[in-house]
Amino acid sequence: MLRRLLRAGVLGLAMMAMLGAGQVSAAPGGNAGASAACKDGGYLTYTDADGEAFKNVGQCVKYAAQGNTLVPVGGGPILGGPPPASDCKVRELVYANLSYCDLSDADLRYHDLSANNLSYANLSYADLSSAELDHANLGYANLTGADLSYADLNRADLTGATLTGANLDSVVWDRTFCPDGTNSDANGGTCLGHLAA
Repeated sequence: MLRRLLRAGVLGLAMMAMLGAGQVSAAPGGNAGASAACKDGGYLTYTDADGEAFKNVGQCVKYAAQGNTLVPVGGGPILGGPPPASDCKVRELVYANLSYCDLSDADLRYHDLSANNLSYANLSYADLSSAELDHANLGYANLTGADLSYADLNRADLTGATLTGANLDSVVWDRTFCPDGTNSDANGGTCLGHLAA
């Protein structure tokens, strides 16, 4: 009788361990770039897909890390999810979604592109001098040969971006996520020396 109880107990524990393991596993399709956007108060500028505001950084990070789409308060998906069907026309709008757009050689001098989603965009050889790019998502963007002189990259996300040959004279680096994933504030107030993704 004792053997049957022990065998049943061991079998029960094994089943509980198997069920628990499925619950602990991480969700596929995580989104590190979107998760990073939640930090430093960023969670206040996004909602979930149902328009519900995040209560704190942790709630936003968990939601994004599960591969969900962060929606800016102004509307339209900005981080995570599939590439948008965009007309790729540059506007001076906050929260514009220009992800995956080909903006190579574009003249964007002095444009206000604050909080725009430019992730995966081709901005090679674009003139972004004196552009306002604060809070912009430039994750994995191609900025090869782009002119970013005097651009404001305050709290911009450059994670994974390519900046080979880019002009970075007098760029404003403030709480900027560098291409290598570090933060400009931790690098002496710059992303110079942290441009390799």
